[in-house]
Amino acid sequence: MTLLIPLQPIVLAPGSNRIVTAEVPLAPQTATVEVRLQRPTMATTPAWDEAGTVEVTIVVTHEGVEYRRTGKATGGIRPGPDGSGIPETIMRYTLPWGFFGGREGLPKRLGETAHTTYTARVEMRRIRGSIASTLQATSEEAPAPAVAFHSSVAFDVAASTEEIAGDGDISWTHTAGGSNRAVLVETAHYNTVGTLHNDITYGGGAMTAELWDAVSGVTVDFCHQAAYLINPAASAQTAAVSVLAGFNPDYQAGGSISMTGVHQTTAVGTAVTQSGAASPATVNASDAASGDLVIDNMITFTNSAGSVAVGSANQTERNAQDWAPGNIAWWRQSEQDCANGGVMSWTITNILAVGWLTGAVAFKPAAAGGSVVTPRLLWLLGVGAG
Repeated sequence: MTLLIPLQPIVLAPGSNRIVTAEVPLAPQTATVEVRLQRPTMATTPAWDEAGTVEVTIVVTHEGVEYRRTGKATGGIRPGPDGSGIPETIMRYTLPWGFFGGREGLPKRLGETAHTTYTARVEMRRIRGSIASTLQATSEEAPAPAVAFHSSVAFDVAASTEEIAGDGDISWTHTAGGSNRAVLVETAHYNTVGTLHNDITYGGGAMTAELWDAVSGVTVDFCHQAAYLINPAASAQTAAVSVLAGFNPDYQAGGSISMTGVHQTTAVGTAVTQSGAASPATVNASDAASGDLVIDNMITFTNSAGSVAVGSANQTERNAQDWAPGNIAWWRQSEQDCANGGVMSWTITNILAVGWLTGAVAFKPAAAGGSVVTPRLLWLLGVGAG
């Protein structure tokens, strides 16, 4: 873990509405950037009560383009799982990684594609009231997973974010590339019974269609939702999720996966969801056929010694966010090509009574005989040269 911004007090009040930290360089293989704000609890009492709401944005600049992850947090004591109060609001951005429209080689982290600028800063804006807290920002580095490119419908880029003790509105930047594009945005949270997401947008506009919006649980709800968009712009775009007004999830995760080679009129099969109380967490996109790419979304809760791992052949984890307040909330996205069918499965140890909730859908390949023009072929043809 690398310290980007040392622990420091912050105060936002009328007349002092905005804080912007200095730009700090990021390592090329930066995987995540995380911001932590101290919250009031039964044991600690920073002067940040329920009247104070702040918007926090992690800004990563890559070749002059800003990649943003934004969320809001309101003060006051948030009881959390054990009732003593969640000690920090945590906002994490797992930066885009993948093939970035290429169709060969291995995936890269966003920073490994940079030739000039690759920096980060934090922006804070007072929404209402007064906020007194402490701010710290860190980053973690890791090589991009060494996954091989496969033909037909193919994984392109993944990005994700996590928020703890936020206000239910999150957004992050994703960049899709390549030909016959599609992007899937999935999100999940847990909190009070009955809270559902009410909106997912991409690039400031509506998605092509919602795939599911499901709830599971008794005293604590798992809620998850998915929507997809055909032919998203091949540039940095904002994915955004909002939760119904008045519901502030203790834990919220969101992720996006873009693909190439997707049919541009009949993009998906039948979406399916499933919930349960015992391992494995399994869902079957039964209409998946050869050449399809199945993507799933899973959330579960274990005790502090729990674990989660993919359980089906050829299934590959793409996005992951966790929170460990004693027990652990696990959120995962994965994909698999359909040589092994459409069953998506997660092996879970030490699962708690709230169980798990999952969903999956198969993305269908572009029409047979369609051609995909790679950046290398364009170069050989002299297109875009100079």
